[in-house]
Amino acid sequence: MTMTAPYYADGEWSSGTDLLLDLWEDGEEITAPLKRLGYEPFTTIGYVDMPTGVGIAVYSRIDAPRFLIEVEGANGLSEHIYAAQSHDALELLARYAPIAQAAAISSLVTLAYQADVQSVENVGELLRAIIKERR
Repeated sequence: MTMTAPYYADGEWSSGTDLLLDLWEDGEEITAPLKRLGYEPFTTIGYVDMPTGVGIAVYSRIDAPRFLIEVEGANGLSEHIYAAQSHDALELLARYAPIAQAAAISSLVTLAYQADVQSVENVGELLRAIIKERR
């Protein structure tokens, strides 16, 4: 059964074959079908290995659709969105980046609470306290 994914081009949404899942073979690392499709890492936002983690990975290639955006949650599930050109990918990043930012802030608050951090003077001090507690 062919899986579908959203495609975004010039402000319009459509649906098409999820190219990545269509080529993905059981037991394969994600890098294998990405390589076969010609996608290379472009950028990442967020970090999934946090209590409320969300990660956004963007891959690019020469052929259309030029960009693949993978949104992954802390539970390992992910969604793929294809963007036709760079302006489409950047528009989607502007929409989705706040999700990763909010998740990161939520994770910091959760980790600070778990570390029983009572008060901090700056973000650096908070991060040092969280890292020290997690070790």
